[in-house]
Amino acid sequence: LLTFQYAFDGSKMSSAYDQLLNGSDRSTYGNNTSMLEHTVSADYGDMFRGGSTWYLTGKYVNRSYESRNYLNYTQQVGSVKGSWSKMGEKWMVDADLSGELVSDYSTSFDLLYGLRLVYRPALRHSLTLRVKKEAFRPDINYLNPYKDESVPGIIVQGNPNLKNERYYNTMLMYSFSASRKLSFNLLASNIFTDNGVYAYDTIMDNGIIYRTFDNVGRAELLFLSTNIMSDPLSWLSLSVSGTARYQN
Repeated sequence: LLTFQYAFDGSKMSSAYDQLLNGSDRSTYGNNTSMLEHTVSADYGDMFRGGSTWYLTGKYVNRSYESRNYLNYTQQVGSVKGSWSKMGEKWMVDADLSGELVSDYSTSFDLLYGLRLVYRPALRHSLTLRVKKEAFRPDINYLNPYKDESVPGIIVQGNPNLKNERYYNTMLMYSFSASRKLSFNLLASNIFTDNGVYAYDTIMDNGIIYRTFDNVGRAELLFLSTNIMSDPLSWLSLSVSGTARYQN
């Protein structure tokens, strides 16, 4: 099976700031930012051999940004992704591996992956494990020569040498169906990044606050949730859920 696809997306964002001077005079600062995105992709796969499915996907994305006051630039993303899945009597596995090359003010490359295992020891039980690595490339709001001087005394500037943010996600879920009218699931997840893009401030000698962005964020999120669902009657559905999360 060979598939070609083209997609187009456009968006526009406007921002304005008002400042009162001497109690009555008003000064307005603003900016307009537009984004156009073109995506071309091609898939080739085989779905009928030995109970397995595989796909090979090539993708190219071109994003052009235009900013009234500060910035015009283009971001290009090229990627190749291989996906494979296979199903057995009591199990199923999905795996994918991709390489992504991003070019704008700097060039970066990421090797990304994903793996999902599903095991059903009995008809009403299932256990799912998922491991995934994702990346996010900082956009126009973080990159030079983006510059915001709308608030006197504070200069907000981007950084063209930012690296991609990388996220590592591990998830484990257990599901149990006691009957058609009662089911239960328990999910535990961990998301970790050690190079998140955050803003930080520096006070210059002249008192000006200089705010810029860098890969200085380190964050971890632990998430635990449970859900019990019941349909005791055809016209009645009940659900009880609980969540706990720890973020550092």
